[in-house]
Amino acid sequence: MVVICTSTTVPINTCNDVASDVLTPAEFWEVLEHKCRNPATFVKSITSSRVVQEDHDKTGQVTSLTRLVTVNGGEHEIEEIAILKKPVMIEFRIPSTGTSIKNILSRGAEQMHHPTDIYMVSTYEWHHPEVEEGSEEHKKLTEYYWHMSNETVKHTVAVAKKMKAEGKLADLMKE
Repeated sequence: MVVICTSTTVPINTCNDVASDVLTPAEFWEVLEHKCRNPATFVKSITSSRVVQEDHDKTGQVTSLTRLVTVNGGEHEIEEIAILKKPVMIEFRIPSTGTSIKNILSRGAEQMHHPTDIYMVSTYEWHHPEVEEGSEEHKKLTEYYWHMSNETVKHTVAVAKKMKAEGKLADLMKE
């Protein structure tokens, strides 16, 4: 059995961004919350999803939700539980496989002087009881997961930027 762990860090804002494209931590958190309810826009392999349970704290803030997703057009729904720790982290757990994915909104070292110095950090943990440690399959899966996690994180940031440019982010923040 192997457990494959990867992580990726991507800047949300860069020095090349025009002022209107810069995302604040609050705006990016709204994107992450939206991703919980609407993951297909952000994760290419997810073809559909539906929220079946939502929990809130006494202030009304969402603290967790359970969704059922289909992947790559399949018929089988996979249960995912999202634990929201506003304003910094959402952990997605897939009970049937032990998979854990964390989306973290991280502030950079220059945050005091540059409030938009923020990053998306994602960590992934995939369990493969059928794969032998050090095997060719282990090496192939590790490489696949590194590539996939990198692309998913970059895509999430790109979607957030597009949402802001199209004015959709302002609508999310009103909800």
